[in-house]
Amino acid sequence: MRLAYLSPLPPERTGIADYSAAVLPELLGRPGIEVEVFTSQEARRAGAGCHAPLRGYSDLTKRHREQQFDLVIYQMGNSPFHLEIRELALGLPGLVVLHEFMLHHLVRAATLARGDREGYVEEMRHCYGDPAADIARLAADPEFPIDLFAYPLFERVVDAARGVLVHNQTTRKRVLASRPDKLVGVVPSAVDLERVRRGRDPDAARARLRIDREAFVAGTFGLVTPAKRLEPTLRAFQRLRAEQPGARLLIAGEVSPYYDLDRLLARELGQGVVVTGRLDETAFLDAMAMVDVGINLRFPSAGETSYTLLWLLALGRPTLVTADGPAAELPESVVIPVPIGRDEEAWVFEALRTLAAEPESREARGARGRAWVDSHHSPRAVVDGYLELARHALEAPAPQPASKLVAFDPGDIEARVLTQVAAALSDLGVDDGDTATLREVAAARLDELGWLGGASR
Repeated sequence: MRLAYLSPLPPERTGIADYSAAVLPELLGRPGIEVEVFTSQEARRAGAGCHAPLRGYSDLTKRHREQQFDLVIYQMGNSPFHLEIRELALGLPGLVVLHEFMLHHLVRAATLARGDREGYVEEMRHCYGDPAADIARLAADPEFPIDLFAYPLFERVVDAARGVLVHNQTTRKRVLASRPDKLVGVVPSAVDLERVRRGRDPDAARARLRIDREAFVAGTFGLVTPAKRLEPTLRAFQRLRAEQPGARLLIAGEVSPYYDLDRLLARELGQGVVVTGRLDETAFLDAMAMVDVGINLRFPSAGETSYTLLWLLALGRPTLVTADGPAAELPESVVIPVPIGRDEEAWVFEALRTLAAEPESREARGARGRAWVDSHHSPRAVVDGYLELARHALEAPAPQPASKLVAFDPGDIEARVLTQVAAALSDLGVDDGDTATLREVAAARLDELGWLGGASR
C-alpha cells in the first residue's frame, strides 16, 4: 500500500505534530507499506526526525500524479497549522484524521483572516443553511457573540473524504449526526511512551519550583483557558489547604491572552498556587511526573482526546477528569470523573482529600492508568487501526457531493422559522424527514409570534 501522509511535525508547536512523531516511525516500519511524508517548511528545515524524506504540502498533487498513491492521509486539527492540509483535502479525497469535531477556528483562518467574508458566509451556509449564513454575516464582526460549538464546520472536509478516522466515540457520534452515511472509524490517539517516560526527574522538578519533596501536589497542565475549570478547582484546593496547609496546586502551561488568571489568583484563591507559564517539553513532563494527582477538567469539549491526560496517565498519575465528552469514555477504574454542575467544587475537594490521605490508593490508580495507556494508546496498536480503516476506505465508494441546501426567499417568514425549528429538533434527535411534525411545531411557534393571524394549519 502506497500512502501519502500530511501533518505538522516537530518543532511546530501543536499536539498533532507530537502525535505524528509517535505514529510515523511505526507506520514507516510496516512491511508492504510505502509512505511519503508531506509537511511544513519549518518542519522540513528542522529535519523532524521521522526517518523519511520530507516534502512540502505543495508537492502533493505532482507526486500523486507520479506515484499514484493508494490513499492520502490528512491530519486535521483546528488551527492555522492545517490550512494547506485542509485545502488539499477538499480537492483530493483521502482518509481524514479528525482530531476534534470543531474546525470553526480553522475555517475562520482560511476565510475571515484573509479578508474573505463571503467565503466564511458560504461555508456556514453550505454546512447549516441560510439561517447560519445570516449568523455568519453578523459573526464576521469579532465583537458579535456566537456559539462556535453549534457550528463546528467539519462538514465540508468530511464530505470530501473517502473515510474519517477519529479518536473517540464522542467525535464519531457528532460526525455521524450530520453525515450518517460516512465511513467513520475510531482509533485511539497515540502516545510515544518511551519519550514521555524517558529520564523523568520529579525530585529535580520539585527543587526547581521550590516545592517541598513531602508536600501533596495536584497539577493542571496545558493552555490555561476558561474551559479548564480553574475557578471550581481553586475553590476546592483552598478547602483542602484549610486541612493541609502544605499542599500545593501547580498550574503548568501558557496562559491564554483572553483569560485573566492574575485577577483570579489575586484573591484568596491564589494561596499555595504555583504558576509556571509555558515550559519546554522536558520541563513540562518532569512537572507532570512530580505531581501526586493530575487535574484535567475540560468543559465544553470539542471532541478532542486530551494529550495532557494521556501523558499524565502514561506517567502513572491518578487524574481527575470532567464526566463529559471523550474523558467520560474512560473506565472509572482509570480516571476519577467529576460531574459538571453546582457540585463540581465539592466533587473536586472530596477527590483531592481522599487521594491526599491514601497514598496506596493513588499508586494503585496510577498503575491502572499507566497500564491502560500501554494497551490502548501505543503506536503499534494505533497503526494497526490505521491500516484496517485505510483498507475499508479504499473499498468505499468515491465521495459524492453533499446535497445542496435549498435557499428560500428571505421574506418568507414561515419558511425561515420552519428551517430554524427543524434544525433544532434534528439536534434533539427528531428525524428531519418527519415534515408533518416539524411543520406543526413551526406553525405553533408562528402562531405564538402572531404571524399567522389565526390562519389554519
